[in-house]
Amino acid sequence: MFKTIVFMINGLDGTFNGFAKACEIAQHSHATLDVLVLNPALPDGLEDFVKHSQDRLITALNERVSKYAPDLAARVTFRFETAEPALVSAVSFAMRKEADLIIKDAEGMPANSGTGQRRKGFQSFDMGLLRKCPQPVWIYRDMPTDRAPLLSVAIDPKSDAPAGYDLGLKLLRVGQAFSHQLGGKMTVMSCWDFEYESFFRESGFAREREGDVERMIEERRQQHEEAVNRMVRESGIAASVTVLCPRGNPSDVIPAYIKEHGVDLLVMGSVARTGIPGFIMGNTAESILQRLTCSSLTAKPAGFISPIKAYA
Repeated sequence: MFKTIVFMINGLDGTFNGFAKACEIAQHSHATLDVLVLNPALPDGLEDFVKHSQDRLITALNERVSKYAPDLAARVTFRFETAEPALVSAVSFAMRKEADLIIKDAEGMPANSGTGQRRKGFQSFDMGLLRKCPQPVWIYRDMPTDRAPLLSVAIDPKSDAPAGYDLGLKLLRVGQAFSHQLGGKMTVMSCWDFEYESFFRESGFAREREGDVERMIEERRQQHEEAVNRMVRESGIAASVTVLCPRGNPSDVIPAYIKEHGVDLLVMGSVARTGIPGFIMGNTAESILQRLTCSSLTAKPAGFISPIKAYA
């Protein structure tokens, strides 16, 4: 499914806990793996220090390649960039490489792998990638080693635009691909609500009988579930996948479900308007991301135009 994977490290002392997973996925997919290290701009006279730090980092990463994906060694390349701002360099590089997937440790992640207390949300560099990079971006937090990882894919089958519907299909297929490669269990989530309930119950102009309101709510639920199941079938993913259609605001429901059930990776769309630079991320996606404590794999709709260019 992936041909070109980019693993990003922000700074010579940046963490790379997710590099082993990047190696495994690249080897399984027969993909190339480009490692981009974003160097800080240092004063003149520190060239020897920079060279030593780069060599030490390359050695550490090559050791992990040998350990986790020995067949990948010939397809791994390293690039160090010092251009400022770092986010522009990162997104431009990914676009020039025509990468299928970007993987990066979450900022603020400890250098030593562990599953202790995690902060909510993502820091500014990571949010910049999620907002502005056209390719799918996996912001990595540690996955469990004592059980199969749990994945959730959030979709909206009621998108008005074809690009939004197609994004839902893409998310389902990407989610299943990751579920297989990580040996995990996948759940599909799609929230619904009946926005006019209070109007029909309380309005003096349109008050309905209790039974009629309940009937309308049930019809809305059934319509949503039918639309979700239709999208799942159209995506061609395994029929045995668990599908959940909870009622409520996805900004509240999805983070609560993630926390309660210990989900390790959320696959979702940063549902932006396509074709218009500057419309970067939907409010719902932004709200969910800022409340997550797990990894996030986020994709854009087809036709998304980044405000960052591949070439200056």
